[in-house]
Amino acid sequence: MNTHLKYFFLFLSFFLFTINSYAQKRSPTKILDSLLLHHPQKDTTRVKMLSTYIQKIYYRDTLKADSLITEVEKLSDEINYAKGKADASYYRGEVQITKSDFSASIISFKKAIELYEKIDRKALIANCFNRIGASYYHQGNFSEALEYYNKSASMCKEINNLKGASVIFNNIANIYADQGKYFEAIKNYNESKEIKLKINYRSGLAKTYTNLGSIYGELKDFPKALENLNDALRIYDSIENNTKAKVLLLSIGVIHSEQKQSDSALVYYEKALKLYKKEDDQRGIADCLDKIGNVHKNRFENKKALDFFFKSLAISKEVNDERGMAMSYLNIAQVYYFQKKHKKALDYTLKTKKIADKLNILKFQKEIYGLLAGIYEYQGEYKKSLATHKEFKTINDSLLSKDVNKKIIKLEYEYKYKQELASANQRELRLTKEVETTNQDLEASQRNLLLGVIAFLLVTLALAAIIFFLRLRNIKAKNANILTEQKLLRSQMTPHFIFNALSVLQGIILNDEKKKSLSYLSKFSKLLRITLENSRDKMVPLDQELLAVENYLSLHNIESNNSYKYSISVDEAIDKPQFEVPPMLIQPFIENAIEHGFNKQSEDRNIDIQLSYAKEELVCTIIDNGIGIDSQKQKSQKQKKSLATIITSERLRILSEDSKTKGTLTVEDRQKYNEQGTIVTLVIPHKIQKAS
Repeated sequence: MNTHLKYFFLFLSFFLFTINSYAQKRSPTKILDSLLLHHPQKDTTRVKMLSTYIQKIYYRDTLKADSLITEVEKLSDEINYAKGKADASYYRGEVQITKSDFSASIISFKKAIELYEKIDRKALIANCFNRIGASYYHQGNFSEALEYYNKSASMCKEINNLKGASVIFNNIANIYADQGKYFEAIKNYNESKEIKLKINYRSGLAKTYTNLGSIYGELKDFPKALENLNDALRIYDSIENNTKAKVLLLSIGVIHSEQKQSDSALVYYEKALKLYKKEDDQRGIADCLDKIGNVHKNRFENKKALDFFFKSLAISKEVNDERGMAMSYLNIAQVYYFQKKHKKALDYTLKTKKIADKLNILKFQKEIYGLLAGIYEYQGEYKKSLATHKEFKTINDSLLSKDVNKKIIKLEYEYKYKQELASANQRELRLTKEVETTNQDLEASQRNLLLGVIAFLLVTLALAAIIFFLRLRNIKAKNANILTEQKLLRSQMTPHFIFNALSVLQGIILNDEKKKSLSYLSKFSKLLRITLENSRDKMVPLDQELLAVENYLSLHNIESNNSYKYSISVDEAIDKPQFEVPPMLIQPFIENAIEHGFNKQSEDRNIDIQLSYAKEELVCTIIDNGIGIDSQKQKSQKQKKSLATIITSERLRILSEDSKTKGTLTVEDRQKYNEQGTIVTLVIPHKIQKAS
């Protein structure tokens, strides 16, 4: 009989005998200790036992795992056991992930891959790809994580490892969900779900249903959210996994609350409460009581609400759950405020504030300052009321901005989903409708913001017109700056440009140019997202501004089939991340060159952008070889002046005063230098951040 086969049967017989004799009395690690003690021979059997031991303990005893891995490496070298060497590298990577040493874990897994390739173990190679992807994911490097997850998925499909592939698709979906790319996340979750249904992988299927329910909840698609969460709950109930089931019951209750279905919400909250009590999970019990109290509070059943809130508070204090305490204090304060018991409301609001400030919980802070403003106004302390109202307004604007971003992401998801279902004849109509809806939402947000500012100014003037006169002038100046930036945003990302870009994308898709359409869509979405993000900030990093410019140039080049060349050069003296500049100063002049500068010039079209820094001046030069600014002026009306030039000049004047750095604009025809085209010279106001 082959020696290795003999040892294998010896090991198997002894292992089964030992388990049957001692399984009820001894832990798995003690059994393995006993096996190793009875098998001191330096052979592959001992290596396999050591590897099994490492697998049992690496995530909770890294010190011992490291010691055992070293023994596996040494023994595998001595007996020239290739798989043992590869397993040692793999488990070293797992230990390093447990220690959060992700860079080292990537090196270990790559070494394991090299060794597994020599012995053609594709299943283990696929697993290494998966773990490298996980390491990059924990580092926040999503692009590398996706690359290795996709490698793992491809190999799993190649060897028909369906369970492994389903897990990988779930991991890929998690990355897209973290990035807010919900359409791609849902697509990968569904692919994972289909495989798990095929192989009847029930616990994994429940996890995917839960993830889908969470995403649909984020998108406010409550029917789909409830459908997936209930599917997950049925599976966990069938396998008696109360730990997962109780969390799902709470989530389902929250969705019913969001839809004002208080009776249904109470049913699920009470079911969750029973499970939390059964497992003696005190934090969970407090959370359930708090949510039940909120249902009664929304029904104006104040006595019942207070009873549940005080019970929740007592438990949170007992387990030292500060967040839970803050939530209970806030809810109690709100009930007292509704009852016009302002002294008690103030007492509990201040208790909430102390914890919320410590934990920096914005949602709580917004509610706190709103309550304080109302309480102080009732008590006649108008200065305190005004101060707390300002704090409320600041936090509310910050949260409103996040909500607007979520709405935009939701619209993006809905558009993509509808596009995939629609026929070619319906695409143009649905696309137009989505764009109109987005514009209406943005206009409504701007209108609400403007109304809020006007209301705030009126209250301020009524309370202290003389005291805050100088401050009012400062606010007006800031409003002028905001309006100027809004004008610039509209001049950069007009509905005309959006319609044109989407029409071009439709044409590319209809021509079945898949790679080109993916590239165009990626660059367009990046440009739109960067423009919206930059428009909210007064100053942005120079590298982020140049990224927006490059995306804009690249997008136009894809649209016109690379009909012009461009370059962006930055002096070595400029550390791009450290320089902060006003957003969207450069792009209007590039757009002018593309739209008007070349004027039917179809070949040899060049745009060069150069940035230099000398004598504390940041200079941006935009050079094209078009018809020149003088020719453009002759073809346009005499009294017509460039909108971009007017807005940029206004911004430069305001920003120069604010940043205390020089800001100027010069536009010249290159004819005066015996050359063709236009040269725009911008001296950009800037700030330099010190390296941390």
